[in-house]
Amino acid sequence: MVLVAAILALVLTVLAVRTVWGTRVPDDRPWGSGWVAVLVSVMLLALYLTLLSVVVQSPQDDWNATRLAPSVSLTYGYELYYGPSKGPITVMMYGPVDALVYLPSVFAGSPTGAVVIAELITILLVFFPILLIHLQTAPNGPNGKTRALAGFCMASGALLVTKGTVLMATAVHADAPALGFGLLSCAVLAASDEEPGWWRLFLSASLSVLSIWAKQVEAPLILAIGTYLALAYGLRITLRYALCTLVMGSFFSTLLITWFGWTDMYFNMFAVPASHPWFGPAGYALAMSVLEMAPPFVLFGSIVAAGILITFGRWSEHRSSLGEWLRCRKWTLIVLVALFLVPTSLLGRVKWGGWLNAYHTLYYLICAASLVLVDLSYPEAAKRYHRVFSWALILSAILFIGLTLPFTGHLEKITGIKDNPQEQAYRFALKYPGEAFFPWNTLSTLMAEGNLYHQEPGIDHREAAGLKTPEKLLLAHVPSHMKYLAYQRSRATESLRDRFPEFDRKVTLDELPGWIVYARSSP
Repeated sequence: MVLVAAILALVLTVLAVRTVWGTRVPDDRPWGSGWVAVLVSVMLLALYLTLLSVVVQSPQDDWNATRLAPSVSLTYGYELYYGPSKGPITVMMYGPVDALVYLPSVFAGSPTGAVVIAELITILLVFFPILLIHLQTAPNGPNGKTRALAGFCMASGALLVTKGTVLMATAVHADAPALGFGLLSCAVLAASDEEPGWWRLFLSASLSVLSIWAKQVEAPLILAIGTYLALAYGLRITLRYALCTLVMGSFFSTLLITWFGWTDMYFNMFAVPASHPWFGPAGYALAMSVLEMAPPFVLFGSIVAAGILITFGRWSEHRSSLGEWLRCRKWTLIVLVALFLVPTSLLGRVKWGGWLNAYHTLYYLICAASLVLVDLSYPEAAKRYHRVFSWALILSAILFIGLTLPFTGHLEKITGIKDNPQEQAYRFALKYPGEAFFPWNTLSTLMAEGNLYHQEPGIDHREAAGLKTPEKLLLAHVPSHMKYLAYQRSRATESLRDRFPEFDRKVTLDELPGWIVYARSSP
């Protein structure tokens, strides 16, 4: 794996240098300077090493394996959703697209490989759409690819160092398919300056529907795209998009509901989350969430605001229409999506169990901010100020990529990547099947024994919604010859210990070094 990673790094670096060097025009300062071309290539290499570090570290996180288990369990004959009185209780509270996207993980022979594959899918879904839309929207002017790649570096680095978005970009979670498909639906419309035809509208609508079926937070995406099309192209294109959305929404909804069943899906996706309390009094929770999201929103929103004021001012000088301005500034579509997602982002955060990764609006806002800086780096957009924005883009890319470098400290673990909790639990379950219950490592026992057991965070979510797990249901999906209740030291909770009070004696097992293991008082 080390050799493969090194070879890939070399190939990507060579391709990056050839791309940015081959298109440079020396008199386009500062982009025509050879050192800028080299700098952008170095930043791309640094980003690659950072993402490689994320992959290396991913099996250490129980959350990654826990969220992946329901997807993998489909190949073992389990259902994705279970009602209140049947089946193992899991963390599956999002749309089925989430689980389907991560299905390639089943080709791995161990939980380490499964999590690594899932992490690679996450990175691809989060970062590829950003790269694509930067390359699509870069004008065909001098050094366009260099500008676009610098913007991509800025956006990628910002995602990895901003609270909330770093979780979206690095965790195996429904966020990745929801955001990836959502931004791709925008990229389809930004692929050409021409009026979108039926096939682009259908593809964009399909991706939007899949995004929403991955995570409910993305629901306003369709309204944002429809608003943009109405302002930029008029009523006819908007009605076409509405028809495409209706057709594709009906198709995918019928397919997924038929496949997974509506009753249990509704219970897990809507009934349980709707019953969760807010993490505090309503006014307090909302105020704290707004303050929490405000710093990055103001930072990147200021860049977007500058772009709107400068570019719209120039267009108004030429008496151009609002529609023409929007069509020539595709990043305005991303801005609208970010604005429309503010309410659902806040709602996803204020409920019990919500966390910073609910702020999907920041993903789109960061992407829009980098696109704005790329746009303003051209004289046609910002007149004599274009060099100021060029330097702002370069320096912000250096800053954000530089801040990601601490991630690379995980690279030293690449040779010992299988020394992680998921693999330790997997080996133990292979050696002693049915004897240990790992409430946070059910992927390991699933792949070792073929049995999916209850997941502690899944039970916590139900109990927070006021749904107590009956004793009969609890005991039906734990190891049949349970001798140990095991947690790794970085576990998030130990809430299930209260349901197994007889496991109150701490023991040490050679096969589980450093774990917190409980056995019965009277073996």
